[in-house]
Amino acid sequence: MSDGSEVKQAPDHAAEIQRECAAGPPGRLVRVLLIEDNSDDADYFFKALLRGTDPCEIERVETLAAAFERLGRGGIDVAVLDLSLPDSSGVETLARIHAQFPWTPVVVLTGRADESMGIQAVKEGAQDYLVKGQVDTRLLVRSIRYAIERSRLDRQRGDFVHVLTHEIRNPLTVVRGSLETLADSDPGTWTAAQKGNIDRALRNAGLLSKIIDTMLEISRLESGNALIQFGRVRAAGVIRPMLQDFEAEARKRKIRLEEEIQEDLPDICANEDLVLQVLMNLVQNALRFASSTVLVRAAANGAGAQISVIDDGEGIPDHQIGLVFNRFVQLKRRSRGGFYKGTGLGLALCKQIVELHHGKIWVESEEGAGAAFHVVFPYA
Repeated sequence: MSDGSEVKQAPDHAAEIQRECAAGPPGRLVRVLLIEDNSDDADYFFKALLRGTDPCEIERVETLAAAFERLGRGGIDVAVLDLSLPDSSGVETLARIHAQFPWTPVVVLTGRADESMGIQAVKEGAQDYLVKGQVDTRLLVRSIRYAIERSRLDRQRGDFVHVLTHEIRNPLTVVRGSLETLADSDPGTWTAAQKGNIDRALRNAGLLSKIIDTMLEISRLESGNALIQFGRVRAAGVIRPMLQDFEAEARKRKIRLEEEIQEDLPDICANEDLVLQVLMNLVQNALRFASSTVLVRAAANGAGAQISVIDDGEGIPDHQIGLVFNRFVQLKRRSRGGFYKGTGLGLALCKQIVELHHGKIWVESEEGAGAAFHVVFPYA
């Protein structure tokens, strides 16, 4: 790769590279982690950054595991990530970094034939993407500056949402408590219209409370400060008690709850409470849209256990499949009681939790033929 100027051999030693970077013009030192296993590509990007005007400090690792170790020690301003590494490949590589270090800005590198993967990576949370062979110093420096600034603004927006939801929660608690007191008072003192207004106000206060709780949970997971304990979790030990808890609701809706659990399924490495939260969201979702049956299936899938929640409802239109896990997206999907309008946050939270476990979540559906939500958690 060339930008038209003569390129000499890049320095072999990190210390020499860092001395050259530090000799740049005064300003804030930018610490870059280059995650790239190809030595020729790494040399090129080293030289491109050295020719830039920003003082920088560059470190290089060759595997995703090494990247996790270095990012865990802190002090990195931006990661430049090759999506094809010896121990991970594709957009999943970005997802694993984003789940573990959500506030680290990432610029992804793709080959000329894989530019669509770069676009997908930006949709999945990368700040920018660069195509190998089409990168010069100006473009690389601009991309890194942009990634850092965009990440800073995203963090500010996240902090604002967290503070705002906390501030809303306190007065909402007071309003909801007052409404509950009114609703519990002597029913003879209210007209039917007044009682209906109180009931509607209570339902909407409950919906708003649910939105706030979910936003706070998403914010907590994204912050990277959540203290989450992982351990060995038996899938059947989570699924069966959960389904028992849903039996009354299923009977009320005239829905059959069925299970198919592989008995010799190995334990998964997970936080049991968070796994339960994901499955409860998926089962509640399935019960809303099923015609007669909801099936929960657990079976081996490569390096992890796949848990599927399948309903026999009307399904999801093809053009809406890609929107399912986006925040505040409310699909116009028909339930047994008409079109259901939810908060648009439950499935987004499921995605956040699954990515935190380095797992995978997706949906398969055909309009008119139900929907199947699949989750894979890695084995312990």
